[in-house]
Amino acid sequence: MATDYLPQPLFYQAWRLAHQQELSPEALRRWELIRRFKRAMRAGLDSHTAAVVVGGARSTLLRWLAAFNKDGPLGLEPKSRRPKTTPDRRVRTLLRTPKFVAMVEALCLQFRAWGKRKIRGLLPKEHQASESSVGRVMKSLRDRRAIGYSYS
Repeated sequence: MATDYLPQPLFYQAWRLAHQQELSPEALRRWELIRRFKRAMRAGLDSHTAAVVVGGARSTLLRWLAAFNKDGPLGLEPKSRRPKTTPDRRVRTLLRTPKFVAMVEALCLQFRAWGKRKIRGLLPKEHQASESSVGRVMKSLRDRRAIGYSYS
């Protein structure tokens, strides 16, 4: 008995399509733009004109097309924009810890008319921060109505 097999590249493409996840709306939008870009190129337009017709940047469309050709539709999923951490480059840590926010909130509730400069002076040594950082915390507390407005 003879067994027929699918050609190897076709088999892997079928397997990948059968086992792929749901695509995000952003990946579907990118896929549609790539389809329109390729259709415009097949119609005889050069890549610059095709990108203008599709409504995207040529470099972006070509980058998405390369990702699509390499990884299929899953290659169009948005990647993380967070910078890579290396020994010589680190991502800044958030100064605004929940304990710091709670301390600023307690001081603002105790001294309602005081501004960021005086509140900063009352913070203990382990929670010292810039005047601007205290002001940002106070603004976020006012925005969510945890504290009232101050006069300074």
